[in-house]
Amino acid sequence: MSLSHQPPFPAARAFVVKFHVDCDPAAGCWRGRLEHMASGRQCEFDSVEALLRRLAEMTPESPAALGER
Repeated sequence: MSLSHQPPFPAARAFVVKFHVDCDPAAGCWRGRLEHMASGRQCEFDSVEALLRRLAEMTPESPAALGER
């Protein structure tokens, strides 16, 4: 048995999602900003599809890619 030394929720994959004051997800209006905590990269989104696409683009393939231990 090998032990994993990586945390199950690495900081390299942490994000903050901020929703715009005019956003109303219940009505299908998704508008806001996504920020990758480790790099500080930010982008805006205007739909749930755009939010998911940006998450996929900004998530590192592996936590080791950003030096996470």
